[in-house]
Amino acid sequence: SFSTVGGFILQKKAVQQQMASPSRWPRIGDMALSPQWICGFVLVVGLPLPGSLLAYALAPLSLLSPLSGFTILVNYIMAPPFLGEKLQPVPDTIASACILVGTVLTTIFGDHGSEQAVEMDLGRMMELLMNSVFLVALVCLAFVMVPSLIYMYVRREAIKLAAQARPASPPLKHL
Repeated sequence: SFSTVGGFILQKKAVQQQMASPSRWPRIGDMALSPQWICGFVLVVGLPLPGSLLAYALAPLSLLSPLSGFTILVNYIMAPPFLGEKLQPVPDTIASACILVGTVLTTIFGDHGSEQAVEMDLGRMMELLMNSVFLVALVCLAFVMVPSLIYMYVRREAIKLAAQARPASPPLKHL
């Protein structure tokens, strides 16, 4: 998690430097493939790869996947001081708390490689997809997501202007 976030920070700093004063490095869009950006890429992709392969070989996916939420929490802590971004307590702290609770709960109650694990095939997956609990959860998710997406679509110009006014940390409260 720390190498991933550190790599993202290096990449963002490289992009910010490129936007402030264009350099001689080859570009893909706004990204300058500078040594700093490439070093960040190696930290994001190359360094964690061997550990991830080993972890996925030794532990169940249902136990490891929720731990990716830890990367978001590390980003929440590291981005403001290293990138000069303003922390927005209202959405950032609440979202980080939800991620932390979800990460802890799914790790505690997830499958720890017990012998009670059920073999998953297409028939079992379809059975679970038609389960009433899953369908209720899916409908609840849709009731939250659809209005959110409509709201963002309607307010897209205001969101764009706010992001352009403060690209490092756009204000969210007035949107």
